Amino acid sequence: MHKGSNDNRLGYLHGYPTMYHKFISNVILHGNKDIINPFPFPSTVAAKILNKIFTELELRADFIFLDGSHEESDVFFDCVNYFPLLRNGGVMWGDDWGWSGVESAVTRFAKENELTLNVLQNKVHWFIQK
Repeated sequence: MHKGSNDNRLGYLHGYPTMYHKFISNVILHGNKDIINPFPFPSTVAAKILNKIFTELELRADFIFLDGSHEESDVFFDCVNYFPLLRNGGVMWGDDWGWSGVESAVTRFAKENELTLNVLQNKVHWFIQK
């Protein structure tokens, strides 16, 4: 944004966006602080850390929701990096199906891994079961 802009959609305060703080506030406000564990890292870094923790603790997730970049390569690597964290029968879910990058990446991931890709009737959400 240029100097003097009144556009503050990201809620900047002292030069930093406040979106994360709004998210944390909503988690607490809705009583979900015991089940939602924010991990404020870029998705590639978070995946490496979570893979290490999950391996050490012999954990697997029942459900993973991907909602990040809409760029094809980013979405594809999120699928690649997070899918191993799922237990057998677990579900990886995402939104923004209407974005071409999301559609291409998820379709490619499902095809390369011989998985069934499900797109909901709303044409926004998709999921893959392990």
